[in-house]
Formats: sequence, C-alpha cells, structure tokens
Amino acid sequence: MLPNPSVFLAALRRELLGPDFFSPERLAQGWSQVIATRGGEVLAHLAARNLRLPAVAAALAARRQALLSSAGATATTASSDPVTQHVLEGSVIAALLANCPDPVVGEAVSIEAEFLRGYEQALEEIRAGALEATAPEIPTPTAEQIAGLIGPAAVVTNVRRKFGATANELFFFDLEGAADFKGPMVLRRKGELDVTGGRPSDECALLQRLAATGLSAPRALAGGEDDGGGKPFLIMACSRGETIAPAHLRNHPARIRNLARELAKLHSLKPLRAKSSREAFIETVHSFWNRWRAERDEHWLLLEAGFIWLERNASILDGDASLVHGDFNLRNILFDGGHPTILDWELSHDGHPQEDLSFLEPDIDQVEGWEEFLAAYQEHGGQAYSPEISRYFDIWTCVWRASMSACIYPGYARGQHTSFLFASTQAIEFFREMTTLSRLLG
Repeated sequence: MLPNPSVFLAALRRELLGPDFFSPERLAQGWSQVIATRGGEVLAHLAARNLRLPAVAAALAARRQALLSSAGATATTASSDPVTQHVLEGSVIAALLANCPDPVVGEAVSIEAEFLRGYEQALEEIRAGALEATAPEIPTPTAEQIAGLIGPAAVVTNVRRKFGATANELFFFDLEGAADFKGPMVLRRKGELDVTGGRPSDECALLQRLAATGLSAPRALAGGEDDGGGKPFLIMACSRGETIAPAHLRNHPARIRNLARELAKLHSLKPLRAKSSREAFIETVHSFWNRWRAERDEHWLLLEAGFIWLERNASILDGDASLVHGDFNLRNILFDGGHPTILDWELSHDGHPQEDLSFLEPDIDQVEGWEEFLAAYQEHGGQAYSPEISRYFDIWTCVWRASMSACIYPGYARGQHTSFLFASTQAIEFFREMTTLSRLLG
C-alpha cells in the first residue's frame, strides 16, 4: 500500500500532542530532538513521495499496463501524476486478482515489491543527507554592507545572526552615527521562501506612521526591496522586553489593561484606504486563497470549503474598516515590565477590528482575563465585541494559517527552501489548524 504523506503528518501531530509527550522520558531527549526526529521522518516521506516515487512508478508503467491486460481490466482513469496512476491501476488490478491465475498474481506481487523497494531506497537516501536537522547556510552580512543600507555616517559593529524556526532571516548589530538611532538594532531580511508576500518598504512606512501616533511598535529606520543581494529588508531599533506565556499574565492586571489600550489605539487609526470592513477583509481572503491555489502541493477539500465559507458569510462584517495587525497574539508582543510593544507587522492590513481580538482571545482566556481585557479595550474606545463575528474570525485564523503552512512544509521537500526546522513546525501547525477547522465548520 502506498504510504500517504498526510497520514504521516497526522501521526506526527498525534505523537506531539499525546499524553506522554511531556513525560520525563520524552523530556530527557529534549523537545528539539524529538521534533527533529519525528519531523524528519515526516519530511522524508514527503520528499520521497514528491521527488523520487514518480520516477519509480513511471519505470513500472509498462509492466502495470501488461498486467492490466492479463487481468482482463478495462480502461482506468488517467492521471498526470505517475504515483497516482500507479495507485489507480493497482486498485483495478486488486479487484480482479482473486480470479486471476497464479502467474498474474505473482507478477502483481513482483511489481508492488519493486515499487516498495524503490520507496525504501528513496527514504534511505533522503534520511542519509537531504533532511538533516540543521539551519540553512546563510551568510551573515558584513558591517559595511549594513552601513551602506543606512547612510554614509553609519558605523555598524557586532553583527550576529539569530537562528530559529522562522521564514525571515534576523541579524542583530550595534549602530552609531545615525540620526535618532543609536545602540542595538535588528536587520530582518526575507528568507528563501516569501511566506507573507508583504513589502518591507510598506511595513517601514507603516511603522513610521505608528511611531507618530505614539503606539508601541518598533521604530523603523529603513526598509527596501533590495539589500544589495536581491533580498527585501527592514532595519529597526531593538525593542526592550521579552515574549511571555499566557500564564505570566495571571496576577498582572496592568499588562492586560495596557495591552487592551494599545489595541484600542491601533483600531482607532484610519485604514490605509477608505472602504468598509467587509470589502477590506474580502480582499485579504482572496489574497490568501489565490496564493494557496497557486502554490499548494495537495488539494485539501476542507481548506477550500473554509475559504468558500468565509466569502459567503462575510455579510456578518459591519462598519468601516480600520487598521488591524493581522497576527495579534502573545508571540508577537514584548513586555518590558507591564509595558507592551507589538512586533511583526508584515500581515497588517485594512479589516475588521475583531480579527485581532479573535487572535488574542485564546491567550487571554487561559488566565480567565478576557472580560477584564474587553472592558479595558472598550474603555479606551475599542469597538463592541460580538461572539458571532468572533466565530467568523476563529475560522479565518485556521484558514489563513493552514493555507500558509500548506505551502511551507511541502516547499522543503520540493527544494524551495532549506529550513528543516521551519518546515517541521509548519507540518505540525497545518494539521493542528485543519483539525480545529473541521470542528468549527462541522
């Protein structure tokens, strides 16, 4: 039977979310080691399925056709994918095999055995070299290269790279000689795979606009579409603070109130273009929908249904559009004591304010602080909360995250990017979001 990559991805998710994953025995291995091992096996199967098996199946096509004739089969459904065709023809042969003579049965077994040997060989080759759990080799820009993006008086020192399971490349450095900017800075460049499709020059302009309003966001120095090596870039001052887990909001009402104030301030800003929240949001839905259709590796009926549902139920959205962050959760917020700074504005767009509320609600709910947050949000001018609209954006959260993950994790197997860790985490993210989506749409 042909191994299905989707089954392996689901199995990986089950392993990671199982009751014994955080047992002492598992923890002794180290979380990163476990995810690398499980994720590596998943990606090995994906790579074998997409890169090696088509050639194996194609080499057996003539023998399968002869076997179909020997078994007395009529024409089968045709597929442009050799592996899919192998499965289709195998299903036809299997239905007839009970009435075939021994030589035909023996040939059927021989073909499947050779196919599986090719599959195992492909897995061994991929495990041996193509799927090592290492970060991609990315050259660190020189101090002179970074200074050239800033200005002639800039003095850049202490350049170092930050590694992680992200789509972007991050480099920290120290800066002198630039007006209004001094000290720790960060250079963010687009990685091998452009996940968001956003333009750093637009994000830079947005951050500079936000700075003028007093909203707590990173201070942007420069942004453009070419850093001299063909990569879009954004240079910002490092923000003080650290990301926190939801549990660290417990018994810290100032953090909840201050975060609510900043979000209300954001939603009071005029959109980039005047339109209704419904019109603005449907543009965002279509943007993700079109990208998923163009870049997907597998057709997922549930995800297609999610996009259709969002389009058909958008009439629930009311009022004028406002500026929204687009991925407003605790992973994108630094706290310096009780003061929050909102990071990562790549997905910011015109839309409905409750999109950001729906992203944040699961985090705040973990400490039973949602009512307190909403009260502070509305006290500072935030819009009224609607449970019905919240469900709409719960579905949107699953759809956009799954659609992005569905392009990222197969991209590793296809050679579009070399970030093993990013692909592994996105494979898990994809099935987590799809499972939630099935429950919300069901």
